[in-house]
Amino acid sequence: MKNRILFVYNSVPNEERTGIYGECATVKTVNQLHQALLAGGNEVDLLNARSPEQVIDEISKLEKIDLAFVIAEGFLDVPDTLYDGSGSQKIREVIQSLGIPTSHTGIHGMEVCRNKDHTYETLRRRGIKVPGFFTILKGDVIENAYLLSGIEFPLFIKPAGGGNSVGISINSIVEDMDQLKAQTSALFEELGDVTLIAETYLSGQEFTIGIMGGAVKTVLPIIAFPMHYRVRSHASKGKEYKDREQFQILTSEDPRFWQLYDIASATFDAVDGRDIIRIEVREDAHKELYVIDVNGTPSLSESASLTYMAEYLEISFKELINVIIYGSLKEHGIKPSLITEEYIFGAKNKLRAYGRIVDEAM
Repeated sequence: MKNRILFVYNSVPNEERTGIYGECATVKTVNQLHQALLAGGNEVDLLNARSPEQVIDEISKLEKIDLAFVIAEGFLDVPDTLYDGSGSQKIREVIQSLGIPTSHTGIHGMEVCRNKDHTYETLRRRGIKVPGFFTILKGDVIENAYLLSGIEFPLFIKPAGGGNSVGISINSIVEDMDQLKAQTSALFEELGDVTLIAETYLSGQEFTIGIMGGAVKTVLPIIAFPMHYRVRSHASKGKEYKDREQFQILTSEDPRFWQLYDIASATFDAVDGRDIIRIEVREDAHKELYVIDVNGTPSLSESASLTYMAEYLEISFKELINVIIYGSLKEHGIKPSLITEEYIFGAKNKLRAYGRIVDEAM
């Protein structure tokens, strides 16, 4: 018997994917994920989340759902939820209130992941290094906040909520108070009344790490970006797949892998991660490593960095998506269909083999 999956997303036409709608999935990505779910032998219902009322109404018309595969970050008709750090939790609250389990990290973990100030505070309490930072709200006296923080220029300015580097550009690096004020004003104009973070700028190399699983987790091959990637903006991330020949894959033979492995594993536990998350880590000028972002709903498309990590292990995009579904169903005590089990049999063996290689090297 097939599992019935409710695929929940936010999508708008490409020309509308700017500002607070910049993180919405493209039609192409929605189609890619839909086809992947079907390939794994699932029955699939699609739901473009517009409002809590619309989500409840559409679900009420459906047959019994086994699992909601949720990549939506909020509600399109309540645009603040897409970027104020609340949407991922709220949409899960609505769906779970109807008795349907949801994929990815849970409500509490999403609150931590979607609010970078909460992320940093949570990780710092666990002894995980994060940059020095302070928050800025509209109307704050920025000079006072800066002096109280005890950190120094240059700083890096970014929104505390949301993801996918929306609101980040080369102008995010600020060298003095005038630049800090100018970039702060520009972000408030672009995104509205959001919380901003000003943090110590880290000038070293950046790494991205994918982790799959739950109580038992797998750290995927780690990507090291070229040193000239000073700022990974929303626009540049959409084109990174074209530069993959410049990426370095770190494996267990590289000493840096183990430092990053330990950081990623501890971070996954600190935020109560589940199913799949992506962690961004950056070096300072002295090669010290700091977590700069934890994404509970990382980009999942055929060109995403997580797909690239899986492809390194000879796991296809469609297999990756169904391994995530399989793990989520198991975490919720739901039996995956035999069709899905057979579809991901090879991928699971490759992940196990990779995990053993990593374990044996520790």
